[in-house]
Amino acid sequence: MITNATEFIHDLHKVLRGAAKRADEDITKTIKTVSYKLKQSGSLHYELSRWRCSDARQHEFTFKKNNDGTYTYIYSR
Repeated sequence: MITNATEFIHDLHKVLRGAAKRADEDITKTIKTVSYKLKQSGSLHYELSRWRCSDARQHEFTFKKNNDGTYTYIYSR
């Protein structure tokens, strides 16, 4: 799970393009999916391809793993 999911979803929706943003309306599913991908990859970064972003640039979201296994969203670039 992502402890500050509201901030993450807000920043995610700022960069998603129209069709991808509409497809991402199930916020709970999005948070579970991102958490799962972070856990499975062992990474602290979640990347969006430029095709899903409104500005046609690749975006990366950085997280911190907490002691209890949850993640805290830190920033995007």
